[in-house]
Amino acid sequence: MDAARKGKEKVTEENIWKEKEEEEEEKRRQELAKYMLQRFPDVATADHDTKLERLEQCLRELECEEQQNVVKKQLHDPWKIKVPLQLCDLMDKVVLSGTASEDETEEKGYEFEVLDVDTNTKHTLRLVKRTNSIVFTGNWTKDFILRRDLKLHDFVGFYWDDIHKRYNFSVLKREDL
Repeated sequence: MDAARKGKEKVTEENIWKEKEEEEEEKRRQELAKYMLQRFPDVATADHDTKLERLEQCLRELECEEQQNVVKKQLHDPWKIKVPLQLCDLMDKVVLSGTASEDETEEKGYEFEVLDVDTNTKHTLRLVKRTNSIVFTGNWTKDFILRRDLKLHDFVGFYWDDIHKRYNFSVLKREDL
């Protein structure tokens, strides 16, 4: 008796989930139809053959827009600071702009969180303005050079993420050996 009851409960539960899925699918269809009518109002008043032809054209337009959005995203390059790593960058700092020399005087620096977007790990580096350059110091060697196995002439990139108030980092290109 208990097995029969459990079987009925399972069937009932499956039916409930199936009905919910069907309701959600119908809701999506209605939203799409509403969007299509708002976007392409001439479809509603067309005869059947014209309506099918126009809907196909609308779908092609939407696909084209979607492809254009993909291309725009690919063309958008957030990496404002691109650095081909030099010998000095493989030591204790990475030079973001200018040229570093040993006789530079160092002004006060500020610590920033840096997200390595390739590995989704967070680190802290110190951004320092020097006489002739701007550099990241701190755990640069340990957290980036050694951990990511960076080499001479690898390209790395940084950009300021205004939403999260941090710098984002990525290895943009590895130097081919």
